[in-house]
Amino acid sequence: MEKISLPQIVVVGDQSFESVVVLHVIPSSVDFTTSESIKICQRYDPRYERQIIAVSKIDKHDKGIAEKLQGIGSGSLSLPLGCVAVLNRKQEEIDAKVPFEEMRRREEEFFQANPAFADVPKEYLDVGNGREGLHGQSVLLGDLQEFERKRKHIEQ
Repeated sequence: MEKISLPQIVVVGDQSFESVVVLHVIPSSVDFTTSESIKICQRYDPRYERQIIAVSKIDKHDKGIAEKLQGIGSGSLSLPLGCVAVLNRKQEEIDAKVPFEEMRRREEEFFQANPAFADVPKEYLDVGNGREGLHGQSVLLGDLQEFERKRKHIEQ
């Protein structure tokens, strides 16, 4: 039996279920177009209609992050469902069991205080309750559960 890696499992799910959305988690300092998961998914969704990028490690961003989040310039992708920047928790914050609400407050303060994000529309930043990001899109839990069932079937 052929062994399938996780990015390929995502693609199989994406290919089989049109309601499934692929969530790519890509560090802010990485060129989105060179991401392995993007390259794999491009074969099945060449117009990026069912793909979202969560840009992680946003505190380690490179110059031009505002444009990159909006799909403008080198190394970016313009996705219909969008791209959203998220501030990762630090290990100390995890160990200290900092409450989720406090982490959300810190994240919002980070985006407000950092000049690199001053002109970035809010929908590109994971602020508030999270509903503002990803251009108001939401992934249905049922779709994710169906995808999980498909993934488990593939692994067998």
